[in-house]
Amino acid sequence: MQLISVDFKSKIKEFNGKKGVYKIYSIKNKKPNKIRRLSNIDNSGLLYIGSSKNLKDRLGMLRRVTIGKSDGYKADAHTFGVKYNATAKIKELFPLETLFIEVECKEKFKETESKLLEKYLNDYAELPPLNSNYPKQKITT
Repeated sequence: MQLISVDFKSKIKEFNGKKGVYKIYSIKNKKPNKIRRLSNIDNSGLLYIGSSKNLKDRLGMLRRVTIGKSDGYKADAHTFGVKYNATAKIKELFPLETLFIEVECKEKFKETESKLLEKYLNDYAELPPLNSNYPKQKITT
């Protein structure tokens, strides 16, 4: 689902009260933007991995903070949005229209997020570019 799509709000309603993980990708012309990482190239264009106990609320907050419509939310209410808006270079490399979200409902959402981050860390020797810290659960690399 595209972050700036006009039907974003209606699409995320299906996730109301649901737990899970989400990944944000940069995709241009139906192809992932390749991202250079420390140990390899990420051909998937993955920018961020997150999780939430209420995906609808979290994804709504993510969108508002990223596109600048806070609607009462603090400007720092979502790490991705804060980091995305921190420099013009990030916006230049990954324009809003290239940002897509993949959502997966999971009861063990924190554990799933940790495993996804651990795999990314093992594959590329660093976290996705707009993640800022490890989840609270221990990552073993």
